[in-house]
Amino acid sequence: AGFTVESGFTDEFLSMYKDLIEVLAKQEVTVFSKAVTGKLSFDEMTTMAETGVNLINTLLGILHRRSILKVSREINRGMNAQ
Repeated sequence: AGFTVESGFTDEFLSMYKDLIEVLAKQEVTVFSKAVTGKLSFDEMTTMAETGVNLINTLLGILHRRSILKVSREINRGMNAQ
């Protein structure tokens, strides 16, 4: 797909995603823990977390795609206005 080191896609490119996901994961676990601790059994929490991760991964993919397209359109409009 062209995402090579020679094209400029270094470890820094992947680090951007890793760093963002770590921040998001900490936030998610904090919110999830507050919501379910003392209310669900460990097995119920595990099942709910696994289901939630799958749902959120789908949602993140959709939101990411929309954001990329929106920003791309904005950049394109700016370039065409010059």
